[in-house]
Amino acid sequence: MRYTALDAIRWTSVLGMIFFHANYLLEYIFIQDIIPFWDGFWNILRYMIVITFIFLAGFVSVLSFQRNSIDTIIQKTLKRAGILSFLALSVTIVTYLFIPEFGISWGILHFLALASLIGIFTIRSWYLAFILGIFVLSFPYISSLDIASVFLIPIGFPPWDYASADYYPLIPWFGYYLIGQGMGYIFIRYQLLVYLDWNLSENNFLTFFGRYALIIYMIHVPILYGVFWILWR
Repeated sequence: MRYTALDAIRWTSVLGMIFFHANYLLEYIFIQDIIPFWDGFWNILRYMIVITFIFLAGFVSVLSFQRNSIDTIIQKTLKRAGILSFLALSVTIVTYLFIPEFGISWGILHFLALASLIGIFTIRSWYLAFILGIFVLSFPYISSLDIASVFLIPIGFPPWDYASADYYPLIPWFGYYLIGQGMGYIFIRYQLLVYLDWNLSENNFLTFFGRYALIIYMIHVPILYGVFWILWR
């Protein structure tokens, strides 16, 4: 069962993502200062969009777990992680080939692929997900570790000269995924899922675009780039 409220929230985030990336391309690649918002606005928008996507990924993983056996969940997760990994690798190759100064070596797709695999181990326990989620989010503030390595880029300890146009390591972002899992259990346990079903038609634009958020994510930047290149090449 699809919960239309989740699709609507996801679609709203997609719109924000398109708006954010349009400004990013205009300002940093085509050097066009067209959208007059201050830097703080764009930072807040980016964090809201990313946190929403990651939170929903954790939330939905629990809903799926309630309807399937653990073996089925593992199979589905491996398949999804494989698709995300392929798409992530494609993003890495394309960005380094065409705009190397804005290359993405560990972005949101890389993160979601790894997070979904690790999330299998916390999907059975809502309190474990909450505790670990809070710890991961707090880790940068309580830790005094001073380590860095290319092998630790996915974790959150990159070399000092590491640069990526899109960088989302496990610390602290995996904390939002875990909190999403915990909230998913709360919605199930206290029968709150009924509030997420708005009885919208599957052809409603909110649910339609929400269902295909990943596809939109993959194609919207090339489309924006092409349009802007025609206008300001």
